Amino acid sequence: MFSLFGLLGQTIYNRVDAQESAPIDQERASSLWHRLVHSRFNPMKVLSDEDYEHMLSEKLLRVEAEIALLDEEMSKLKQSSEST
Repeated sequence: MFSLFGLLGQTIYNRVDAQESAPIDQERASSLWHRLVHSRFNPMKVLSDEDYEHMLSEKLLRVEAEIALLDEEMSKLKQSSEST
């Protein structure tokens, strides 16, 4: 049994070592990197400057809307506290 485990382990090691020692050209490496970055399973994605600017402007608009709602709520609370 242990001989089979040793044989299987050595076979896997030899295959991985052969793949690691094979020369990798730049085009293949960059395409692998490109595939990893643009994978749908990657939680992060590459943003262009325009996409990032659009995302920040949406967030700023959302924050400004929340501030306006809070200002309205504060003015209502001030009016209700002054009337009592």
